[in-house]
Amino acid sequence: MRDIPIAGTKIEKGEPICTVLSSAASEAACLRNLQLKAGWVRRFFEEEEGP
Repeated sequence: MRDIPIAGTKIEKGEPICTVLSSAASEAACLRNLQLKAGWVRRFFEEEEGP
């Protein structure tokens, strides 16, 4: 991941959180890796947000 905000930075709903990078042997595999990583980032922040 890149472009991670400094601690304490206020991020409004819908704004980008970070840049997710990946590489793979094929375009399809790279896209799959990116989707998996993006899902992990989303889940992490959903858990941090709370109810």
